[in-house]
Amino acid sequence: MTVFDNALLDQLGQQGDPVGDEVIARHAAERPDDHPRDIVRSVAQHLELPPEQRSPAISHYLHEHPELPAWADPGVIRDANEFFGLWGLEIGGALFLASLPEAYAAARGARVLTLTARLVTNPLRRIDETAQLVFDVMQPGALEPPAGAGYLDARRVRLMHAAVRYLILNDPDVARTNDPDAPPGSWYVPGGVPLNQEDMLGTLMTFTTAAFESLDRECVPYSRAQAESYLHAWCIVGELLGIHPHLLPIGLDDAIALTTLIRQRQQRQNPDGELLTSALVGSLAESMHLHLFESLPASATRWLIGDKVAAMVGIDHSGWTDVLFEPLSRLMRLVGLFEVHGRLARRLTNRMTLQILRDYLRATRSGDRPPFTIPRELKSRLDATSPRWGL
Repeated sequence: MTVFDNALLDQLGQQGDPVGDEVIARHAAERPDDHPRDIVRSVAQHLELPPEQRSPAISHYLHEHPELPAWADPGVIRDANEFFGLWGLEIGGALFLASLPEAYAAARGARVLTLTARLVTNPLRRIDETAQLVFDVMQPGALEPPAGAGYLDARRVRLMHAAVRYLILNDPDVARTNDPDAPPGSWYVPGGVPLNQEDMLGTLMTFTTAAFESLDRECVPYSRAQAESYLHAWCIVGELLGIHPHLLPIGLDDAIALTTLIRQRQQRQNPDGELLTSALVGSLAESMHLHLFESLPASATRWLIGDKVAAMVGIDHSGWTDVLFEPLSRLMRLVGLFEVHGRLARRLTNRMTLQILRDYLRATRSGDRPPFTIPRELKSRLDATSPRWGL
């Protein structure tokens, strides 16, 4: 079992993904006239690169279908699918309102996103791609090679991550610096490799332990066994995304400890995180389609991630909807109705999530990417809910 400590994470911060990085390095050598941004842009727009945009290295990668790790347990994966089937809407809300802002508080990872500029210039597209990955990998059979939707998503994202690493380290427009306080648009080289192993582990934690924290705040009734099964499935996704096999799987207790350690190491106030969170919260506010409730996403996010992390990413007290969360929670706790508030908050965040999903289902995608899709259970809840807001 891997023991995660500062010394190990220091080493992992200097390590990328050898498999993906070799594919992109070979691609660059085989197509020397391609700009580093070309591969990132192409992978973002296509499920599979068109033949004219492939090199032999890319073609070989796309035709490989590695097996799942030997420790992957089909029964536990089914348990994870059932857990998601029960609480997929709540987990989706945790993604939008907690997991992503938590990730943006990690300064090194946030810098990667602003350097690629995809989220800031088109926040809806980047957020819906992340949501699609979460929804895809949690469907029954989705992780099965060679054609499971989640399996293919993870393989594609792994290639894109490697392309982003190559872009940041080779693009002449990206300033590489030894100054840890260098402004956005630059990369602090001694600080680690872009999208390194520590950062990928941190992202894995935001999709799992950070989501569990949100479910706990909303008093969602789930068991430790269900959380373990969900974490198990995401550890499989982590290996598909390029996390070193010897670091996985991770048990729940170790995941909680790892989350705390990475937060201590990486989270701080940073301009990139503020920019990204502003784009995220702004797009979520637009989904409310009613001025009265436009401050609700910021209020809910602050409540779910806490004042300290919210301040790191630039979320201050936003409007009248703040009172629906922490102030009301304290009052309800005093009169012994804490769980009642949790259920009320859950109802509000669920309603927000349904509004957001409506917008994603209406949005168009570029390239050959299919329309945004959600599981049948979520679609039923969406169809059964009026789009009109009301308390």
